[in-house]
Amino acid sequence: MLTVSDLSSHLGLSEWQTRRLIYALRPVLQGLLVSAKGRPLEISPQAIGIIERAAQLKASGVPLGGLAEIVQSELGGNGKERGNEDSEAQTLALETANHLQTLLEAKDALIEELRRDRDHWRDMALKLQGQVEELQRLALPAPRRPWWARFTWWR
Repeated sequence: MLTVSDLSSHLGLSEWQTRRLIYALRPVLQGLLVSAKGRPLEISPQAIGIIERAAQLKASGVPLGGLAEIVQSELGGNGKERGNEDSEAQTLALETANHLQTLLEAKDALIEELRRDRDHWRDMALKLQGQVEELQRLALPAPRRPWWARFTWWR
């Protein structure tokens, strides 16, 4: 799942523009958006192709109000096939979504590997710090006696 910031960096738009685009496409993206109270809006990777096409249409001058209708008609409206060109566009959109999903999984695996590496080095540093403290304690001479201690007979 992508966040709005991930999608906006992919599209080259600001987060505000991306949010407006997503809200304009809500009827088209019904099953592809996840929003819960207290959590950021998450977008399914399958929606990337649709949102990219909507961004292209918006850049060509189509107003936000009519964007959902145009994208819905390009997708086939009621599930009807509109021809080879639309199936190619859908295939391209799914290909892009699958590629981004693979990249996200690779990123998550890399982050997990880096966390394990960080934990290993943190444990190593703590162990070495304990050894240094032990060596410092052993290497220090006995504490000095005060100069007047020689004159006291009870010591």
